Amino acid sequence: MMPTENVSTNLMTDRKRSILSCIIARYIHSASPIGSGQISRYLKDQVSSATIRNEMVDLENSGYIKRIHSSSGAIPCDKGYRYYLTHLESSELEDIHKIDTIIRPEFADLPIDIDAWVKRAARVLSRLVHNVALITAPLTKQKHLKELHLVHLKGVLALVILVYNGANFGRYLVRLNNLDDPDNLQVAANRINHLLATKNIKQVHEESVSWSPLEREVLLQVQRLLSVDYHQALGDQHIEGLTRISAQPEFAGSIGARDLLAVLEDQDVVSTSLLESAQEGMRVIIGTENPSHELRPFTMIVSSYGNSAGLMGLLAAVGPTRMDYVRAIGGVRSVSGIMSELVEEL
Repeated sequence: MMPTENVSTNLMTDRKRSILSCIIARYIHSASPIGSGQISRYLKDQVSSATIRNEMVDLENSGYIKRIHSSSGAIPCDKGYRYYLTHLESSELEDIHKIDTIIRPEFADLPIDIDAWVKRAARVLSRLVHNVALITAPLTKQKHLKELHLVHLKGVLALVILVYNGANFGRYLVRLNNLDDPDNLQVAANRINHLLATKNIKQVHEESVSWSPLEREVLLQVQRLLSVDYHQALGDQHIEGLTRISAQPEFAGSIGARDLLAVLEDQDVVSTSLLESAQEGMRVIIGTENPSHELRPFTMIVSSYGNSAGLMGLLAAVGPTRMDYVRAIGGVRSVSGIMSELVEEL
């Protein structure tokens, strides 16, 4: 059944909210579809199974849950997880803060050694969330693209000059197959620079659908060059917990496990997603919200850490969308805070 578009959360009654919360809580721990009988017992038989089934139909039509078969139990959709996170109860939020007191002693005996800090943080976070933890060593903060210049050299060859904040710049030789008139290079540069004054490169890309072939090709080359710079801006990555996540029911079987490990070990895919997702403090990216198609089977909880001198690293908990969100959010928030305190001492 296709979910109904643009359903207002105002239609979410207390009863529907309780049913959705039950489905998510039970599914997180069991990985099995949740039926109306289980929900009725969870609600202490305050609502009949028939009423629960009707409410489940509404939740399914609104895109919060789905059922593999009409007679089967329900599992949450990404939209359901997002609603659940947005409406966490105060008691659950308190549990997030308690996690810090649990894991802080794990860092008490460490020497002043960034590599040791990163490895300990990855190990502690992976054990806490029972999934993958990925952490990069801290480096100077990522450069921000201010403008670009294009210089025609010969034939389809051009020089791209990327100007970053802080008077930094990079020069790159590129091949532009759609370059038939060198004068069009300035037109393309002007168009992109005009948008860069108020937008980031991802937002510029979203407006490029109607551009000329040369303009789109220039933009794609710029994005490729930025991706190279982004990867160089990341410190060494340390991944912990691949065996934990490969044991999850969602990734059972040798083929699924191999595909999973290939994605998480692809540093281009993971680091690009980390950098795009960690620009606004801590973020939770659920399934289809992920900027990288390869990572859409997963939830990523991403945060940056750093010090006042400009050092910055990134860390993330990565697991199936059926993740213990309260525990994972608390773990990422706590570990990023502890890592920030440690690098402040450098």
